[in-house]
Amino acid sequence: MNFRFSEWWKVISVALVLGVLQGCSQFVSSPSAVSWAQVPVGEEEGGRHWYAACFRMPWNGDGRPEWAVDALLARELVLPLLEQYGENIALWRFHRRAGMDAAGHQLTFLMYTQQPVADAVQSQIEENALVASLQRAGYLKGVVTTCRGREPSPAVAAHSDPGWHPHIQKTWPYYIMGVSASWLALVDGVSIEIGDTSEPKSVTELLEHYQAVHKEVSEIWRGQGQHAYIHHLSAVFAYEPLFIQRFIGF
Repeated sequence: MNFRFSEWWKVISVALVLGVLQGCSQFVSSPSAVSWAQVPVGEEEGGRHWYAACFRMPWNGDGRPEWAVDALLARELVLPLLEQYGENIALWRFHRRAGMDAAGHQLTFLMYTQQPVADAVQSQIEENALVASLQRAGYLKGVVTTCRGREPSPAVAAHSDPGWHPHIQKTWPYYIMGVSASWLALVDGVSIEIGDTSEPKSVTELLEHYQAVHKEVSEIWRGQGQHAYIHHLSAVFAYEPLFIQRFIGF
């Protein structure tokens, strides 16, 4: 079955963006390819575990994270892997962070799947020419597959915050997969709009392209994120008030 990102978004975006802050961009031949329905909430079955690949980046010349590298890796590396293996990955998501600690700036790709699929994905990442080029150019410090301080776990809630309500821990992975797909779709759509990257490009040219992509996606988020995402998320929960705690971020 050919798994195309351009079609998948059409199915998930209607159900998730308007429903729970989710969606995608131009992609899907089968909504079950990466559907939350593959793993009923609260159930762990089929020999699936959470596996991860953590891409660790250095700070840029200004001592800040180079967020464009996240977008570059997501679209040029992870998207093709999802197109190839997505129908065998029950859940997946991105985690982006940048902190003044040992991990520093890091993009993590997590997938809930069976070990042979995870092994194949991780092997392709380790052998990928783009990954090697980014490392040689100094934009990537390395890739760690046993990251986040945890071994592969079979529990759907394994990587959720243990301080959350148990029901949120179990259901959050479905929510954040839609959010991750929506972000990846934005990156994909903006990248196509700005210019084609299918022709061979140097790492520097690719980074410049994705700096422009990151800037445009950030402007879309800044200008329309409140209504498109936050408002509709609030609507799903009947506009009930919630406690706003101290924001933690870079």
